[in-house]
Amino acid sequence: MSPTRSDAAWAAGFFDGEGHISMRDRTGRGHLEKYKSPRSIILAITQLDDEVLLKFQAVMAGRGKIYAEPRTAYRERKQAMVSYTRYQWRTGKRGDILFVVERMWPGLGSIKRLQAATAIVKHTELDPHQLQVVPDYLRQYYNDRAGDVPEKE
Repeated sequence: MSPTRSDAAWAAGFFDGEGHISMRDRTGRGHLEKYKSPRSIILAITQLDDEVLLKFQAVMAGRGKIYAEPRTAYRERKQAMVSYTRYQWRTGKRGDILFVVERMWPGLGSIKRLQAATAIVKHTELDPHQLQVVPDYLRQYYNDRAGDVPEKE
Protein backbone atom coordinates (compact mmCIF):
# COMPACT_ATOMS: atom_id res chain seq x y z
CA MET A 1 0.00 0.00 0.00
CA SER A 2 1.40 3.33 -1.01
CA PRO A 3 -0.14 5.83 1.43
CA THR A 4 -1.65 9.03 0.16
CA ARG A 5 -1.76 12.35 1.94
CA SER A 6 -5.33 11.54 3.02
CA ASP A 7 -4.12 8.19 4.46
CA ALA A 8 -1.52 10.03 6.53
CA ALA A 9 -4.17 12.54 7.65
CA TRP A 10 -6.47 9.66 8.66
CA ALA A 11 -3.63 8.03 10.61
CA ALA A 12 -2.84 11.32 12.37
CA GLY A 13 -6.48 11.79 13.37
CA PHE A 14 -6.75 8.21 14.57
CA PHE A 15 -3.55 8.53 16.60
CA ASP A 16 -4.64 11.94 17.89
CA GLY A 17 -7.77 10.40 19.38
CA GLU A 18 -6.65 6.90 20.32
CA GLY A 19 -2.87 6.81 20.59
CA HIS A 20 -0.18 7.94 22.93
CA ILE A 21 3.52 8.56 23.00
CA SER A 22 5.37 8.46 26.25
CA MET A 23 8.73 8.06 27.84
CA ARG A 24 9.21 5.61 30.69
CA ASP A 25 11.88 5.76 33.33
CA ARG A 26 13.25 2.32 34.14
CA THR A 27 15.89 3.31 36.64
CA GLY A 28 14.27 1.47 39.54
CA ARG A 29 15.79 -1.46 41.34
CA GLY A 30 16.52 -4.39 39.03
CA HIS A 31 15.71 -2.56 35.83
CA LEU A 32 19.22 -1.73 34.67
CA GLU A 33 20.19 -5.39 34.64
CA LYS A 34 17.15 -6.26 32.53
CA TYR A 35 17.21 -3.37 30.03
CA LYS A 36 20.03 -1.93 27.94
CA SER A 37 18.80 1.58 28.55
CA PRO A 38 17.43 3.16 31.72
CA ARG A 39 14.71 4.94 29.74
CA SER A 40 12.43 3.94 26.92
CA ILE A 41 10.08 5.72 24.56
CA ILE A 42 6.97 4.15 23.07
CA LEU A 43 4.21 4.96 20.60
CA ALA A 44 1.04 2.88 21.03
CA ILE A 45 -2.62 2.57 20.07
CA THR A 46 -4.97 0.14 21.82
CA GLN A 47 -8.24 -1.18 20.36
CA LEU A 48 -10.68 -4.04 20.84
CA ASP A 49 -10.45 -4.95 17.15
CA ASP A 50 -7.31 -5.19 15.05
CA GLU A 51 -8.81 -4.01 11.74
CA VAL A 52 -8.00 -0.31 12.15
CA LEU A 53 -4.60 -1.15 13.64
CA LEU A 54 -3.76 -3.16 10.52
CA LYS A 55 -4.73 -0.16 8.39
CA PHE A 56 -2.64 2.16 10.58
CA GLN A 57 0.33 -0.20 10.28
CA ALA A 58 -0.05 -0.29 6.48
CA VAL A 59 -0.14 3.52 6.29
CA MET A 60 3.03 3.54 8.40
CA ALA A 61 4.83 1.30 5.88
CA GLY A 62 4.55 -1.79 8.07
CA ARG A 63 6.32 -0.21 11.03
CA GLY A 64 5.45 -1.29 14.55
CA LYS A 65 3.87 -4.55 15.65
CA ILE A 66 0.37 -5.57 16.62
CA TYR A 67 0.02 -7.56 19.82
CA ALA A 68 -3.05 -9.53 20.92
CA GLU A 69 -3.53 -9.57 24.69
CA PRO A 70 -6.22 -11.85 26.17
CA ARG A 71 -8.04 -10.08 29.01
CA THR A 72 -10.76 -10.81 31.52
CA ALA A 73 -12.90 -8.16 33.18
CA TYR A 74 -16.00 -7.97 35.31
CA ARG A 75 -18.90 -6.39 33.43
CA GLU A 76 -21.45 -4.86 35.78
CA ARG A 77 -24.30 -4.94 33.25
CA LYS A 78 -23.80 -8.65 32.58
CA GLN A 79 -23.03 -9.43 36.23
CA ALA A 80 -20.26 -11.70 35.01
CA MET A 81 -16.63 -12.02 34.07
CA VAL A 82 -16.10 -11.51 30.35
CA SER A 83 -13.09 -12.61 28.33
CA TYR A 84 -11.95 -10.53 25.38
CA THR A 85 -8.87 -9.72 23.38
CA ARG A 86 -7.27 -6.30 23.43
CA TYR A 87 -5.07 -5.40 20.47
CA GLN A 88 -2.23 -2.93 20.59
CA TRP A 89 -0.08 -1.51 17.80
CA ARG A 90 3.16 -0.26 19.27
CA THR A 91 6.77 0.52 18.59
CA GLY A 92 9.68 1.50 20.73
CA LYS A 93 12.27 1.57 17.96
CA ARG A 94 13.72 5.04 17.52
CA GLY A 95 13.77 4.86 13.71
CA ASP A 96 10.13 3.79 13.62
CA ILE A 97 9.09 6.46 16.11
CA LEU A 98 10.74 9.23 14.13
CA PHE A 99 9.27 7.86 10.86
CA VAL A 100 5.73 7.60 12.25
CA VAL A 101 5.80 11.02 13.94
CA GLU A 102 7.12 12.67 10.78
CA ARG A 103 4.47 11.01 8.61
CA MET A 104 1.66 12.12 10.96
CA TRP A 105 3.06 15.54 11.92
CA PRO A 106 1.05 17.70 9.47
CA GLY A 107 -2.24 16.22 10.71
CA LEU A 108 -1.52 15.96 14.44
CA GLY A 109 -3.25 18.29 16.86
CA SER A 110 -1.27 20.52 19.18
CA ILE A 111 -1.58 18.22 22.21
CA LYS A 112 -0.16 15.15 20.45
CA ARG A 113 2.49 17.28 18.74
CA LEU A 114 3.65 18.53 22.12
CA GLN A 115 3.56 15.00 23.59
CA ALA A 116 5.68 13.69 20.72
CA ALA A 117 8.17 16.55 20.78
CA THR A 118 8.49 16.41 24.56
CA ALA A 119 8.96 12.63 24.72
CA ILE A 120 11.54 12.58 21.93
CA VAL A 121 13.52 15.62 23.09
CA LYS A 122 13.53 14.64 26.77
CA HIS A 123 14.39 11.04 25.98
CA THR A 124 17.35 12.22 23.92
CA GLU A 125 18.51 14.60 26.64
CA LEU A 126 18.32 11.89 29.29
CA ASP A 127 19.72 9.09 27.17
CA PRO A 128 21.67 10.65 24.26
CA HIS A 129 22.78 7.38 22.68
CA GLN A 130 19.15 6.26 22.15
CA LEU A 131 17.88 8.91 19.72
CA GLN A 132 20.99 10.30 18.10
CA VAL A 133 19.18 12.86 15.96
CA VAL A 134 16.19 14.94 16.95
CA PRO A 135 14.76 16.52 13.79
CA ASP A 136 14.88 20.31 13.85
CA TYR A 137 11.08 20.66 13.56
CA LEU A 138 10.58 18.60 16.75
CA ARG A 139 13.25 20.42 18.75
CA GLN A 140 11.88 23.79 17.60
CA TYR A 141 8.29 22.83 18.46
CA TYR A 142 9.41 21.63 21.88
CA ASN A 143 11.42 24.80 22.52
CA ASP A 144 8.50 27.00 21.43
CA ARG A 145 5.77 25.12 23.31
CA ALA A 146 7.38 23.33 26.29
CA GLY A 147 5.89 25.77 28.79
CA ASP A 148 2.35 25.48 27.37
CA VAL A 149 1.36 22.36 29.31
CA PRO A 150 2.38 21.90 32.94
CA GLU A 151 4.31 18.71 33.58
CA LYS A 152 2.74 16.02 35.73
CA GLU A 153 4.36 15.55 39.11
